[in-house]
Amino acid sequence: MSKEEQLDQLLERWEECSERGEFPTAEEICADYPELTGALREQINELRSINELLDWSEDPTEAAPSRSTEGSVNSEICDEPLTVEIGLNKAKFHARGGLGIVFTASDSQLHREVAVKFLHRGFSSHSDSRDRFCREAEITSRLDHPGIVPVHGIGETKDGRPFYVMRFIRGQTLELAIKNYYEQEAHWDEHKRNLEFRTLLTRFVSVCNTIAYAHNRGIIHRDIKPENIMLGHYGETLVVDWGLALPVQRDEHARASGERTLLPQTGNTNKNRLDDHGAGTPAYMSPEQASGETQIGMASDIYSLGAVLYKILTGQAPVDGKVLSLAEIRQRIREGRFTLPRAISRKISHSLEAICLKAMARSETDRYSSALALAADVERYLGDERVQAYQESPAEASFRWFRKHRLLAQVTFASVLLLLIVLVVSSISMGVFARKTVSANGELLQSAAKLTALTVAMEINDRWRILEMESRDPQLIGLLSNNPDPADPLSVDSFVNWLGRIERSYENTANAESWFLCNAAGVQVARIPEAESIGNSFSHRDYFHGNGMDLEPGEAGNPPYIDDVYLSVPYQSRNDNDMKVAFTIPVWSARLGHPDRRFLGVLGMSIKLGHFKILQQKLGPGQVAVLANLRNDDILSDLETYEILEPEKKGLILHHPMLSDEIHEKITNGETPPPRLSANLVEQLRQFADRRIRERGPNAVKSSEPGFLKSDYHDPTSILGNGYRGKWVAAFEPVMVEGRKIQGGLKVPLNTGWVVIVQKRAALSDLIFEK
Repeated sequence: MSKEEQLDQLLERWEECSERGEFPTAEEICADYPELTGALREQINELRSINELLDWSEDPTEAAPSRSTEGSVNSEICDEPLTVEIGLNKAKFHARGGLGIVFTASDSQLHREVAVKFLHRGFSSHSDSRDRFCREAEITSRLDHPGIVPVHGIGETKDGRPFYVMRFIRGQTLELAIKNYYEQEAHWDEHKRNLEFRTLLTRFVSVCNTIAYAHNRGIIHRDIKPENIMLGHYGETLVVDWGLALPVQRDEHARASGERTLLPQTGNTNKNRLDDHGAGTPAYMSPEQASGETQIGMASDIYSLGAVLYKILTGQAPVDGKVLSLAEIRQRIREGRFTLPRAISRKISHSLEAICLKAMARSETDRYSSALALAADVERYLGDERVQAYQESPAEASFRWFRKHRLLAQVTFASVLLLLIVLVVSSISMGVFARKTVSANGELLQSAAKLTALTVAMEINDRWRILEMESRDPQLIGLLSNNPDPADPLSVDSFVNWLGRIERSYENTANAESWFLCNAAGVQVARIPEAESIGNSFSHRDYFHGNGMDLEPGEAGNPPYIDDVYLSVPYQSRNDNDMKVAFTIPVWSARLGHPDRRFLGVLGMSIKLGHFKILQQKLGPGQVAVLANLRNDDILSDLETYEILEPEKKGLILHHPMLSDEIHEKITNGETPPPRLSANLVEQLRQFADRRIRERGPNAVKSSEPGFLKSDYHDPTSILGNGYRGKWVAAFEPVMVEGRKIQGGLKVPLNTGWVVIVQKRAALSDLIFEK
């Protein structure tokens, strides 16, 4: 039992004793809980003072109306100020907030239970707190909507503390409802889980409509969270605690609603805006709130609504406030770093995740234009309609259509099934031919994969040949042999001029993203385009030492530098943050066998991932070429769930038609995981590559085994929602450069660790007649 629950029970025990005429002390009540004595004493004193303040004995003097004429009576009534007194008693502590304290009380005149919210005693003399408290009462009372608690009146106690009386809501918070759902769902059947989950979403739609009404009146809430949403026993959904609400400039959509602008008459709104900028609950505040901006708008509430939807979908807040400091929470919110909902639970639909992520977009312009638009998209999901935030695949659209038209779908299915039976029976004689056709399609894919892998290997070899030729340039050897000082501008200019000439010479053939040159110590002495990295040491980079992975800065490899042409593992550039691979070669002072031969440095060129356009050449209709890396890589990811799934970081997709520069930027920023082949498939392909090496090595015997073909391949980029979901038929071929390795005195292919994938959508015939 929590401390608050224990205090509530102890306070109820004290009230029961008081009703019997007994008045025990706080120490007597807390005999079993001495640590709660001080807190209980404070609540007893608070309750006593409230009861005294609510025990009004004064009766207002009433003047008898004149009966001369009906008109004169109406005139008197219209002109005379009318005062209404509410008699309250039996006050009982209910809850405590940051600004006020709430009691329940009995309305002795109308015989109803009401809630009375008082400003904390400690804030009574603080003018800003009084202004904000009274402004909350005014805004709440003037927002006339079923989703906002009605205010019955406002007043001031004898000692000057403001309070207001409002409807008392019997029910629970959305926070507690979500907690109960995730505690009980394991004990429910699928129908019960679905019913309760849809109920939570329906409540969320009501919240969106309430906030939309406030926005149309020109008011933003600024503290939307599950704890500030009350769920009544009879379907009521109310947004409470408008203590941080502020008026804002209405947009065109709000003005077109026909609602009148609500301009609070209480307090200094501009001063409050400056004093409490950045206020709100950290785990649910928008990036602009977390940044402390004073001019926030309706889009901030849209983000907070998205965070509430995130809590409904996952059972947890987007950012865990229990383990992080306030500064860390604000930093993560500003950067948009939170785990994707489907990374927490695969049961979450793609549509709901897309709605949530659109509402929680970092940029205000990328969010929903209004709370009504957000509510409409959730209602489309509940009505099994296509939501605007998610581009569904044709298969998903078909399944949704069948769900909505069950009777028609059943009739259609029965008709199609009958037709299929007829077709199958009538086409038995064509089965062998169909199987041969499927086999031929597979062979075409394998042939395309081999041709594409050969083309990539030739391009790699061409790049190495360029580097081999230029690494023997006497001018380059002379510059490096003089032990140049990387800090000397003249020395750097010499190298940059030489490298610039090389870049211009191969501008249309190498298509390199950058050219670079490091001396024997690994210090970069030149780069085209020029960058701040010149003068920094890169001896830890895989492209310098060739150990198959990047090391920590300052750590030397073993061996310390490459001794032949090399293809690096993928890495993230320090200059532009792009993901790249590098083709490098060592620069020697003399040819092999010369007594004065020594290592002078490394010459290289880099290629940006996704810029292997040669893959898309000479492909058949419907075929897609992809390039993947079977080795380890150093592309990091901030997504903790992804780190658990793929701890070894293999199978990175190097090129794919749908991997744009924009998506690569999201990958490098940790906003989405990099697409990878599964660990099991990577291991199968590595074994397949070893078999290809054996087939082409010395004394090789041609294998009778077929190539590597999968008829149920799933494209790893489908996690990005780019329309590549579903089954594909895919052929795989390792990229091997002929004659680049010596084995048994003979030249054999060098395995680059890359694999070409040529894939094609699985046709119906492939699924029926696949081997």
